[in-house]
Amino acid sequence: MTAPADAPALQPRIRWWRHLAEVPRLLRPRSLHRAVKLLPAILAPAGREVRIEVPGWRAPVTLRARTSDVMVAIQLLLMDELTVPELGEATLIIDAGANIGLSALTFAHKWPGATIICLEVDDANLDVLRRNTAGFPGIRVVAAGLWRRSARLRISNPGAASWVFRVEEDEHGPIEGKGVAELLDEAGASRLDLLKVDIEGAETEVFGAEAGAWLDRVDHVMVELHEVFRPGSGAAIRETLERSGFRLSRSGEYLVGTRTGRDRYL
Repeated sequence: MTAPADAPALQPRIRWWRHLAEVPRLLRPRSLHRAVKLLPAILAPAGREVRIEVPGWRAPVTLRARTSDVMVAIQLLLMDELTVPELGEATLIIDAGANIGLSALTFAHKWPGATIICLEVDDANLDVLRRNTAGFPGIRVVAAGLWRRSARLRISNPGAASWVFRVEEDEHGPIEGKGVAELLDEAGASRLDLLKVDIEGAETEVFGAEAGAWLDRVDHVMVELHEVFRPGSGAAIRETLERSGFRLSRSGEYLVGTRTGRDRYL
């Protein structure tokens, strides 16, 4: 897919090195088997929907051929980037920026008893997300964006490809914005096992000054940083997480935070 005009060309060169540690995972029999299954999504005409059988998964999934769906599938299904070794069990997960549901399905197969709250702002993604997760009662799809608090949002770059849509606050915006504390309260939960965040720069808002009101209720965080849109935001988010008692590591594109002292996960 052609990168949108507002996505700097330097971005791929900045990020490629983060995947080096995951390259050996591509050579595992399971990854090679899954790679073969992805071939129709790589070879079919761009944008065509294809059904992919993922070895080990209960049902096939829909991908849009030769789009960012394929790269996400490579990162999650072949490279296993959604890895939190310290998280042995999970009952509640928030998946912000759920896209077409590959991350939610990864979690659902690993923790079949978990409730997974998926947030997505793009209508086309939401359509595929709902279809991909329809057979999983533990997955809840919410047409909303993760934000620092309850607010109305709008897409600030509507001419871009859907996989790099960014949002901003607008009191008359068509998109609902929800905060982590609000989502936890709606779920009737006191704690969150895992917060996965891939929201194209809005993570700066989520982990800003108001994060202290809810961050101590979260035990693990996976956040994809987008400093290309918000220079300096990565350092600020790392500082926020470390100050809140998280030990930091990386898994591919994701900064992983594990709260120390939670020995039920160790």
